[in-house]
Amino acid sequence: MLPGWESVTEELDNNVAIFRIGNAGESWEQSNEVIIAESIEDDIRTLQNLVFFMDFEQALFYLEKVDRRIRFENFTVSDEVKYELWQFYAYVSVYMRDLPKALEISESILQLAEKKKNRRMRIYAYYIRSAIYMYQSKLQEATECAGVAKSIAIEGGMERGQFEAELVEIQAKMAGWNNIFFCAQNVEVSDAMIEKLMKYDYRNHLAYIYVYTYDNKPEIVAKAYYSESQLIYCSKGIRLATEIGNTQLIYNAYQKNIMLASTNGMYPIALLYSVRTFEALDNKRSVESGRIFSGIGYTLMALRQNDLTKRYFQKAVEILYNLELPEDIAEVYYNMAINCIAAEEFKEANEYLMCCMKTIERLHLNSLRVCNLSKLYGLLALCNQKLGNRFNYDSLAIF
Repeated sequence: MLPGWESVTEELDNNVAIFRIGNAGESWEQSNEVIIAESIEDDIRTLQNLVFFMDFEQALFYLEKVDRRIRFENFTVSDEVKYELWQFYAYVSVYMRDLPKALEISESILQLAEKKKNRRMRIYAYYIRSAIYMYQSKLQEATECAGVAKSIAIEGGMERGQFEAELVEIQAKMAGWNNIFFCAQNVEVSDAMIEKLMKYDYRNHLAYIYVYTYDNKPEIVAKAYYSESQLIYCSKGIRLATEIGNTQLIYNAYQKNIMLASTNGMYPIALLYSVRTFEALDNKRSVESGRIFSGIGYTLMALRQNDLTKRYFQKAVEILYNLELPEDIAEVYYNMAINCIAAEEFKEANEYLMCCMKTIERLHLNSLRVCNLSKLYGLLALCNQKLGNRFNYDSLAIF
């Protein structure tokens, strides 16, 4: 249970303020309530509570319903109410990863902002578009939208709007800290921005910035073999993540150091961090545990410990299979394919790579964390060329 959650619910209960929590009790969907203009302001307050307590599915049900009425049934509400509703709709859609819908709603907000000549609405429209593009891996578009939002905020002297636009711009430069292991180089974040993060109490964002923005050079990671304190900013990020209870970021920070070490040939350091991370896990059968076994297998592969590598990869697959995580399993299969190629076992490598391709296709992914589609096609072409499958090789080579 989250720290403080018990006291929050107890206080609400004492004041007879709980209608429902999560999916308990009657919901909008079950009550089939008719949405009317007179109740819309009360509905917005209820919607705020749903979003605040992260009951996104229930919020989405209401938002879809009211948005349909506004667009197709001439449901009359003020532009300010439209903006509030669409703001929630875009926000919830991003959280639910319905990014096309979020982009559609952001366009509606932008049109409304242009009609009203409203600077606040324009800032939010470009801000949320930046976040959407970032999660779609369209990082140039994300940076451009953040830049527009920042310019509008500066023109209007809106300090908070400028801060949030600058923050999403920084996030975009680091792919939103989404499906990345580490940044290829340090990303510049000004001292003034660090002060603003502290001022507005954005401690979670600050922790991510400390972990991912700095300490990306291999020579700095090399010093960590003797003392973690040598990673000054990463250590700050881990301490801050510990304070706020973000255990996922702590795990990610160790994973970053493992990947930095292994990709720069510092395999003893990579193994050391792998062991430390595994020891810190409460659940030895979790997804993090499976990823650690896969990482150890990758490191052992680089050390040409072929048989031991296979054992660790198989252990990773076993854990991830029990957790029903096909995307993670595909990443392990990719590493197993690389190991087979290094051992000149091209038939087995081809089978593993085909499993990766099928996973990407069935899950409608753009890539895997460990590789993109072009790399998979290239490796498949290599395997088929080595196996003498000329037709398959020619077909794959055109990609």
